[in-house]
Amino acid sequence: MPRPLSAIPVPATVTLTEAVILWTECLHGMGELPAAMRSLSRHVRAEAAVLMRANSQTGKHRILSSCDGKAASGACPLPQPLGLSLITIEPHRARAGSLWSLRDPSRAEADRLDPQQNRWLSQRAIADVIVIVLGHSADFIDLLEFHLPRRMDRRDQEQLENLAQAIAFAWNRRPTGRIARLMSNTPAITRRMAQTPPSSANALSSENPWQLTATELRICTLIRDGLAATDIVSHFGVAESTVRSHLRNIYAKAGVTGQVGLVHKLLDNAPAKAAIH
Repeated sequence: MPRPLSAIPVPATVTLTEAVILWTECLHGMGELPAAMRSLSRHVRAEAAVLMRANSQTGKHRILSSCDGKAASGACPLPQPLGLSLITIEPHRARAGSLWSLRDPSRAEADRLDPQQNRWLSQRAIADVIVIVLGHSADFIDLLEFHLPRRMDRRDQEQLENLAQAIAFAWNRRPTGRIARLMSNTPAITRRMAQTPPSSANALSSENPWQLTATELRICTLIRDGLAATDIVSHFGVAESTVRSHLRNIYAKAGVTGQVGLVHKLLDNAPAKAAIH
């Protein structure tokens, strides 16, 4: 019996047919969502992608999956998805399979993004962000967004329109309960990113807005001062695995996915060094 396409490693280049098959297999429980996300990203030559479900009334969202081709190299992680920021009509009126672009000349979405999002776009040199509406109900809208390192030309536009129609069609014919299972399997750090961002108060102040332990506070201070993980290991005289465990807890509490994002948050909300010893 042949293996499902999702069981085969994702190649560097992916055709439309391959990407849609991987996506459909995943939605029917025959593949892994991360592999399907990577195949879609590679097909459209995106740097990163985020699959999310948002409340169309409150704007609160839940990230189902994400992938970032530059995460391993320490690139600045996305603080929050752009998602609903790019849809300029009432979300429940957005047609499944429709495409929304940050660079659409008829709109000025960039002016509606928060400073963190605009800074991330600049730091990562993202030329365009595309949001595909997968489907919606009375209260929720499901979105897939791609972060592109280049502006779309006509060929890109046609390619994305074909992809949007195909993956939205598959999304709306998925088995009942599939999204609930995907949400229950979302990693803890990704769930944290989908929640309300931590307080903008100084993370190292006496308020301790991230609810850090004393050790985590000391580690954050050292990271803010420019120390790498290996330096922190030497400073505490403990195993590297211990420091890595503390870092994972800090990332979850801060709502970031790595040390680069943590440094940005520490510097953004800590204008002066905190006196923590």
